[in-house]
Amino acid sequence: MSLDLIRRKHKWLTRIVLFFISATFIFGIGYFTTDFGSFTGGATESAAKVNGENVSFTEFYLQRNSIVSRLREQGISDPSTLGISDAQIDASALENSIDLKLLAQKARELGFIVSDKEVNELIHSNPSFQSEGKFIGTENYKNFIKQALNMMPEEFEQYTREQTLAQRLLEFIERTAIVSDAGLLNSYKNQNEKINLYYIAFSGDDFTDSHPLADDEIENYYKTHTIRFMTPELRAIRYLIITPEIFEARAEVSDEEIRAYYNAYPEEFTPEDEGATKSLSDVKDEIKSELKKQRGEQALQELLDAINKGASGGKTVDTTAQENGIKSISESPLFSASEILDDIPHEISKRSFKMKKGETAFTPIETSVWVVEVKKITPPREKSLDESKEEIIALLKKQNTRTAVRQKAEETLTRLKKIKKEALLKEATALGLELKETGFFTRGESISEIGVENLSSEAFDIDEALSVSNKLYSSGNDFYIVSIKERQSAKIEEFEQEKYALEEQELFLQKRDVTQNWLEDMRREAEIRSNDELFSNRQ
Repeated sequence: MSLDLIRRKHKWLTRIVLFFISATFIFGIGYFTTDFGSFTGGATESAAKVNGENVSFTEFYLQRNSIVSRLREQGISDPSTLGISDAQIDASALENSIDLKLLAQKARELGFIVSDKEVNELIHSNPSFQSEGKFIGTENYKNFIKQALNMMPEEFEQYTREQTLAQRLLEFIERTAIVSDAGLLNSYKNQNEKINLYYIAFSGDDFTDSHPLADDEIENYYKTHTIRFMTPELRAIRYLIITPEIFEARAEVSDEEIRAYYNAYPEEFTPEDEGATKSLSDVKDEIKSELKKQRGEQALQELLDAINKGASGGKTVDTTAQENGIKSISESPLFSASEILDDIPHEISKRSFKMKKGETAFTPIETSVWVVEVKKITPPREKSLDESKEEIIALLKKQNTRTAVRQKAEETLTRLKKIKKEALLKEATALGLELKETGFFTRGESISEIGVENLSSEAFDIDEALSVSNKLYSSGNDFYIVSIKERQSAKIEEFEQEKYALEEQELFLQKRDVTQNWLEDMRREAEIRSNDELFSNRQ
């Protein structure tokens, strides 16, 4: 899935996290800890190119971790519960990385400078590099950058410089935001003006059986829309799961190794409440178990490293099972790409649809490795009329219902538009229709009685002199005729009390919009190439 596609589909999330660019860094992420399918990248590789400059994978992961951390700060530990997918977070992280690069480039173009001394001061004052309020030291800092971020110190310092340049340009841009008293008063009026609507509802539920379906109608629909009625492609896989426990069971531990561990870590075998150290014979089994566990974890990590380097050697499921002492290989039933399986992670089922029959793939999932082979592929086929009949009936009923309810609503609207406003209640009653009220609402509030998107803002533009609005509003199979019953102006005497808070709000919105406009202009002029492999496992 391309960045552009994800940007279009999930623009709201991109805007939420757009301004996570900050001079404060959040660490603890790298490609060694990310859940990124089978794709891993190094710091020297490129997640994107912006006007010829690389955005490294490490920069991308730093932004991704920042987004996840900030969501957690807001109490969102599992974004998927709010419908925020990994693909959305990935896309937003790449958007932020690209925006950071664009802002830094524009800042340099405008003459902004961040000196080596300033970079040094920022790093020394960063809480991530302090212990008990003091800088941890040059060597510890360098080791941290190399080990935790897989970056060279000079790369990180350049990243620090770019973040600072971007931050300074943002501050410069934001200073152009201006709010006038007249503008504030107009915003106050818009936010606090209220109206109450009359509305007449036409529910699709009342027209469900308005058009009985004949067999020939169903058959004709099938003949003209056969391509719509296809079975999905199905696949079945053979798989096994390699866990640390498998390696642990095979690990051999000698008496010499047990004795060496006992002598190296005596404090582990001296209970605080007893004082005396336990004898080797008392803790031998405990040490053996611990050493086997460590070897199991180490062996699995070595397998993960080999997979990340593409060194799985083309081994089959059967060969891998034999090498690891696994006696049985699991097999799945046939499943579709969209199907959620109880025993198989969705990442595995999705990936199987990118593989050929007989192909084997090794995929890390949390603390295990899934070894998967595509056993069977059943291609899509056209459904028969009998197989499609229930689906066709549901489609035609939905289509006929909407046609019938819309026709009734349009006929009524045409009739009500011809009367005077004061006769609306009488005419609605004569037609056997119920004239209801929404109650007062502002432009920013939703109308719980009518689930029509944007109606709360559009309603304020309806001509108050008309008996009913010229527009017919709809939501799904429900249609609405509306009319303004009464309008309530904003209380100007309360404006001064709310002026300061409103000014802060308007400044924030203007800064956001000004910054967004700058970034959009820079994007239009820039040459940006994203690495679509970032999203290859998120489709």
